[in-house]
Amino acid sequence: MLSAGFPEPVIEEGTLEVGARAQSPCPTDELWLDKDGDILARCYVADGQHCIHVLGLATYAYVAGVDSVRVIAQPSARPEIVLDTYWRSVLPILLQAQGQEVLHASAILTSQGVVAFCAMTETGKSTLAYALS
Repeated sequence: MLSAGFPEPVIEEGTLEVGARAQSPCPTDELWLDKDGDILARCYVADGQHCIHVLGLATYAYVAGVDSVRVIAQPSARPEIVLDTYWRSVLPILLQAQGQEVLHASAILTSQGVVAFCAMTETGKSTLAYALS
């Protein structure tokens, strides 16, 4: 179970056994599409590991009950991009799969409290928050 402290990704060199599966799509894979409908990643379960394979970047593997996420990066992947993708994209999916609420939002503090703006990516949440602050 993932803790509220958020697990650090464990980056490993070499190949992840389930990484081979990343190269062989299966009809049961869940596809992660960008706004234009192009495939960004595939989500699947293999050998008891819940995997997110981000095309051209890395495979992120999580086992229920283990408080870490294994990461096997492509040799050409920049480490900072692998980690940024984990924190911004992979971790929210894992948290949601564990039953935690995950929001894509921005917010401002007013004299009457906090106002949150929740919406899809690139819809102007941060721009609106900046304009109102």
